[in-house]
Amino acid sequence: MKMKVAIMSMQRILNYGSFMQALSLKTMVESLGHEVVFVDFHPGLTVDGRKSTKQIFRFYKNKLNSAVKNNALARKILKKRLGQNTSEVYDKFRECYNLLGLSDKYIFSYNADVLIIGSDEVFNCLQSNSKVGYAKELFGYKAKSKTIISYAASFGSTTLEGLKKYNLSDEVGAMLKRLDRISVRDRNSEQLIIELCGRTPDVHLDPVLVGNIENMSWRNIEQSGYVAVYGYKNRFTSEEADAIQRFAHSKGLFTLSIAEEQSFCDKNIVCRPDEIISYIKKADYVITDTFHGSIFSVICHKQFVAFCRRKNDTEKSYSTNEEKLGDMLERIGLLPRMINKVSELEEVIDKGIDYTLADEIRCLERGKALGYLSENLGMALEDAYE
Repeated sequence: MKMKVAIMSMQRILNYGSFMQALSLKTMVESLGHEVVFVDFHPGLTVDGRKSTKQIFRFYKNKLNSAVKNNALARKILKKRLGQNTSEVYDKFRECYNLLGLSDKYIFSYNADVLIIGSDEVFNCLQSNSKVGYAKELFGYKAKSKTIISYAASFGSTTLEGLKKYNLSDEVGAMLKRLDRISVRDRNSEQLIIELCGRTPDVHLDPVLVGNIENMSWRNIEQSGYVAVYGYKNRFTSEEADAIQRFAHSKGLFTLSIAEEQSFCDKNIVCRPDEIISYIKKADYVITDTFHGSIFSVICHKQFVAFCRRKNDTEKSYSTNEEKLGDMLERIGLLPRMINKVSELEEVIDKGIDYTLADEIRCLERGKALGYLSENLGMALEDAYE
């Protein structure tokens, strides 16, 4: 029996990984014969901004933006405020809304048989991003669906110490207890679930690793002969930038940044979400410092390295990736692709990668993920006949 399944994720965030994990989870649920619709959440105040007038003002400004984005004039004003580069990215993502079944109109309430929360850092309630903040709806708060589960959810940088600091551990734990089933994607999130609500969650790989999206038909691109650089803007150090350029040029290749603009790269492009896999596939090498940049490299069987970001390890105070990236690569047998020092770049990136084991693990994990989804969608079906 076909059911209505709602997914609450980070589907509107201007991030290729967020977009692709949403698409991957959608295709997995649809492969089980169900109807999928994405639902939105109301951003909450960031926990460290509750007493800040500036943060409160930004919070209500974001709510206003969400309310009027389906208005053409409002979009023009928003694009002007965002700036040329960001507004261009915004347009590229909107052009691909059809892949997710999205429109400019936000859906905050939907009577689905099942609500799936995830994947991505949906439980990262201490994050500083004011477009998300502490959003209780991401923990199932006031959800209308009879069955509420998560899939490969992550707490990201949120820690138990941080939750206790802001007196949120009991509240978050209580919301988690009300979920019918909990699935996470990393050890940190697994341990937090156990400590917060005394439940042992299921652990699954990110949907991009098990959704088979690399086999979908993607827009063709004309570029060739490049090293793809996929990372957050300005997070590569000057030393790393020099080493990346030296490596690429020694191979007779140019550097191409394909996520956020990197000032040191030979070329920078703003691509659509439905082009990102093509750019990864056609790259001779991939150099990244992100979770999903590494995943894209894996599913496309590329020669890649991923820079590890630890606390106090960058020139500026950007987020770390050590736990979630290391955990993911270790699970699929590719932890040696993560490097801690720039001096390791050339040695590691040219080492051949046997993807046999990783593919076998991904295949097994896909079956496990589909089994979890099928079982819990079936549970909703049983509830309907009670």
